[in-house]
Amino acid sequence: MKLKSIYHFENDGIHFERYCFYFSSINKNKKLPVHRINAVNFQTIPYSLIIDFREVIFLNHGDVSIRNYALKNNIPASNHPDLWAILNEEFLDTEQSADAVNERIKFLSKFGIDKNKIDKIRRKNKWLFSGTYEWQYLGHWDLLAYQQNRNPFYRLFGKKFYWESMKIALSGYKFDKN
Repeated sequence: MKLKSIYHFENDGIHFERYCFYFSSINKNKKLPVHRINAVNFQTIPYSLIIDFREVIFLNHGDVSIRNYALKNNIPASNHPDLWAILNEEFLDTEQSADAVNERIKFLSKFGIDKNKIDKIRRKNKWLFSGTYEWQYLGHWDLLAYQQNRNPFYRLFGKKFYWESMKIALSGYKFDKN
C-alpha cells in the first residue's frame, strides 16, 4: 500500500501540497512552520515529525532529506520508539514466543501502556490487520494507512481513531518545551 504525500522544504517550514492522512492538522493549513516542529523521529518507518506536542506527521518512505533540513534548522532528533510497531507485532506473520510477548508488555509499561490497555488496543485493531502477510514491521504509519484504506466509513467516523492513535504514539514522550 503506497500513500504518498507531496511536500517541499522551504527556509521557514515545510509546504504540503498533499498529505496522505485525512484527519491531520496539516490538511487544514498546508504550511508547517519550523517553530511547530518539536522533533524529527528517525525511529519510525517512514521518518516522522512530532508537531505541536501532539501529532505525528509522516514523511514519504525513503525520504532522507529531513536529516539535513533538521540540522540546518536546529530541530532535535527524537529517540522515542514507534510504540505502534511494538503494539502491532502480534499481527506480524511470524511466530511469537511467550517470553517475547512478556518483554513487549514490560517495555510498553515504561510508556504508560499497561496490559489492559494493550489488550483493548489489540482487540480493537485485530480485524484491521487480518489477511496481512507482513512479517517485518507494522508501525503507526501502517495502522493509519490500513484504517484509512480498509474502512469504508473512515472519513465519516475516523477522526477520533486518528487522534487516539496520536496519543498512544506519543505516550511517555518527554518534551523539551524550551
